[in-house]
Amino acid sequence: YLSNYRNENHAGTAIAIRRNIEHSIITYAGTDLLAVKINTTLGLIIAATDYLSPRDPTLPIIEY
Repeated sequence: YLSNYRNENHAGTAIAIRRNIEHSIITYAGTDLLAVKINTTLGLIIAATDYLSPRDPTLPIIEY
């Protein structure tokens, strides 16, 4: 799964999940935040990744 909301080179995020693992993808509009939700026998796991470009002058606090 890929996220590159600005559609720029050297930007965006990715998460790879094996095909045999049941999961759901979580995305957030206007960011490159990408997460995957996996239910396991031990409970719920949410793994997330994001890219904050050095071009961005400040951290968009409202989104985090």
